[in-house]
Amino acid sequence: MKKSILLFAVVVVFGGFILSSCASIKILTPGTIDDDIAGLQNLANCQYFISKDVTLNFLSDNRQTGINEASGVVEAQRIITRRTIKIASSTPGILQTRNSKGETFYGYHQFTGDTGREFLSLSILFEEDDDNAIVFQAFYDDKNDRFELFKDEINYGGLTYKITYDGDEFPYLKYKIMERTREQNEARKAKGRKIGS
Repeated sequence: MKKSILLFAVVVVFGGFILSSCASIKILTPGTIDDDIAGLQNLANCQYFISKDVTLNFLSDNRQTGINEASGVVEAQRIITRRTIKIASSTPGILQTRNSKGETFYGYHQFTGDTGREFLSLSILFEEDDDNAIVFQAFYDDKNDRFELFKDEINYGGLTYKITYDGDEFPYLKYKIMERTREQNEARKAKGRKIGS
């Protein structure tokens, strides 16, 4: 009997430990940069994910012609090149802080648009090549705005790829957070005071 109670206590304690150390994925907003990440200077230390699977598609269609001098026949050759890169929502990404030339930079760009609104763009890398960043942008003056995909085309490895995804909602950035809860409870009964004390 004592062994089963001890085993139950160990399981309960272990289960509580697992629950208190679970990581979660949250939507990245300007507000979470201030509240959870503690400012722009810490963006490079975070792990990012995209909200849905995206596919980068490249298509090249070249036609070359020439005349066969022996027969006088025009000969045409068509070369079609297709390239596809899939980035799953589970693929981890990092902020681009350098390029392949070794130049370093912040990985984000803050600016004011024509309408006077403040924007923040983040360049995120999902592969080893330091030049193939995908840009996400949010209104930095709106603390609840999501960092959504900025363009549907990208220069990736020197080629222009179209970015496609399912549904109408733009892909947006998420980040991983480990949140622990520590609670302190204190309860006591007031003793009271008597006259003269």
